[in-house]
Amino acid sequence: MSEGPVDIHKDSVPGAIRVAARALIIEDGRLLVMTYQDKHGAWCVTPGGGIRKQETLGEGLQREVAEELGIVVRPGDIVYVRELLGRTAKVKHGGITEQTHQLEIFLPLQARG
Repeated sequence: MSEGPVDIHKDSVPGAIRVAARALIIEDGRLLVMTYQDKHGAWCVTPGGGIRKQETLGEGLQREVAEELGIVVRPGDIVYVRELLGRTAKVKHGGITEQTHQLEIFLPLQARG
C-alpha cells in the first residue's frame, strides 16, 4: 500500500536537506539543459543530481554528468546556490512534494580533453 507520492528528492535521513550539484555547461552562449515531462507538464534542469555521502561536490557532479551525458568533465568553483522548498513550489513536477527540501549548488564545467 502506498502512502502518497514518493519524494525522490529526499535524503536517507528523514527531514534532512538533500544536497545536489548542478552543472553549468555553456557553449556558444547556450546553456545545456535536459528536458523532462510528467503529468504536470514539461520542465528543464541542468545536468547533475544528489551528492552521495563522503563524496565532494566535484566528485558527485563528475559522476552525475558521466551517468547522464557520458562525458568526463572538470568542475570549476561554485557560482550559484539555490534552495528548493517543495511547500513553496508553484508546480510539483519531477517528484517534488511538500516535503522536498534541496540545496542546489551550481558549478561551471569544462570537458576534459
